[in-house]
Amino acid sequence: MIRILFLSLFPLFAFSFQKYTTVKINNKNYKIHTVDYYKHQFKFLSKKQINVMKKVWNKAKEFDLQYTMTAIAFKESSFGRALENDNDGRGTDLGSYGVFHNLVDSVYDRYMTKKPNSKIRQWEIKLYLAKRLRDDFDFSFTQALAELKYWENYAIAKGQRYSKWKLMVMRYNGGTFGDKNVNSKIYYYEIINVIRAIKWFKKNKKLWYIEFFWYNYL
Repeated sequence: MIRILFLSLFPLFAFSFQKYTTVKINNKNYKIHTVDYYKHQFKFLSKKQINVMKKVWNKAKEFDLQYTMTAIAFKESSFGRALENDNDGRGTDLGSYGVFHNLVDSVYDRYMTKKPNSKIRQWEIKLYLAKRLRDDFDFSFTQALAELKYWENYAIAKGQRYSKWKLMVMRYNGGTFGDKNVNSKIYYYEIINVIRAIKWFKKNKKLWYIEFFWYNYL
């Protein structure tokens, strides 16, 4: 009874916040989700999602990328809730898979130092990689870390030390031309807001646990 009452009242306060704001990119305004929107999303994570979030945080902390990779894991797959995106990529054979939505073609290029000539064999390997990215958290994490580090080192080599994080995030999303792509720039601002929500979440665990309990157990 209490749960029914709670869920019936839920819509009244569920969206009592501003969902979107705008950022200026190339002298044009584009919509992005607000920090409050992401705070709201964090309030209603499942136990399984929270476990994935903790795994990402703990592994990424060793590389001082805990905020970045936790934000990417949420933005890409909602902490493992959506492990496949067949429509991702730029005309590629397969899309992106795993907690970090690694692009299969990028992983294939990194994974295969010597590529087979057979198109059938190439396809078989890509299918194997897609399944492994989806099912193997550690493999997905390793590939996401490699992608981020590649672009970080690229930025440093180009003398872009002070904007290396920005370039790293945009190119994680958009590849070689990520820093010139509007969608990747929007992605960068979204990641910033997810990180702000994560920082809020860490400071408000008690409040969050109360709301989580009501939503999941009543």
